[in-house]
Amino acid sequence: MISIIKQIAVPEKRIGVLIGGNGKNKKRIEKVTKTLIKINANIVSIKSDKGLNLLLAENIIRAISRGFSVDEALTLISEDSTLNIITIKAKKNSLINVKSRVIGKNGKAKKNFERLTDTHIRVVGKTVSILGKIKNVGLCAEAIKKLIKGSKHATVYKFLEKNQDVIRA
Repeated sequence: MISIIKQIAVPEKRIGVLIGGNGKNKKRIEKVTKTLIKINANIVSIKSDKGLNLLLAENIIRAISRGFSVDEALTLISEDSTLNIITIKAKKNSLINVKSRVIGKNGKAKKNFERLTDTHIRVVGKTVSILGKIKNVGLCAEAIKKLIKGSKHATVYKFLEKNQDVIRA
């Protein structure tokens, strides 16, 4: 069999989460994805003889690197779960404003998005990452993109409320 190796850069502050105490998290990921994971500084190498397992491990590691817990990231083993990373294209001052709109005062907007779409959201650097069921992540991403483009919070929440039958199905 041919082994495939994929390398991913992970922020240094997330390496400890990826590894876990006594390597517990790394071992869990290796076990569920049937891969071999090696870490050198902030470069994570994933080795597998099956492309699908490699892709699964890569997505789990990307989720962890975006700020999700290991337990949240491991929900990606379900076929109906996905991770969507939206890159915010804005200049520095505008980036702060956009991130503030997505998060909201005391995290209220982010919590509303998560509640209305049954997803998990992290805002890190120039990205908004959404984790959850495929259909819910798609609607949440659409709503967040509307907000980023300037739609009012109330308009975006109404959009999500109109789609509750899709989200709860």
